[in-house]
Amino acid sequence: MHRACMARPQCGTRCPVSSSLHPSEGIRLLLDRESVTEDKATAVYQASIYTTLEMFTYRATLNMDGTAVVEADGAQASEADAKQLTNIARSTARAAKRKLDENLPPWPPRILRWRAPR
Repeated sequence: MHRACMARPQCGTRCPVSSSLHPSEGIRLLLDRESVTEDKATAVYQASIYTTLEMFTYRATLNMDGTAVVEADGAQASEADAKQLTNIARSTARAAKRKLDENLPPWPPRILRWRAPR
């Protein structure tokens, strides 16, 4: 958003917005839920790591016991970037049981996170 819109949201000027998930720096991590087992114990996500120039796809299987298995679907991102994706998957899996206990949906349909460059 440009400064005019931040200062005056009603300015009427159209702000250019990129629909690309490629960040200008760092990485963007995306998990899109594909399926959930009938007993809600496991969810499968299509996962992606977006760098400034590339995209790497993964499949993440998250379990109610807090475990997550993340596997590459082809070319792999750097080990550090893949670890960031695994950490998000594990965090989501650990939170699932707690959410279910609170009568909330345990598996979010979409998770999108940005991480700064290292």
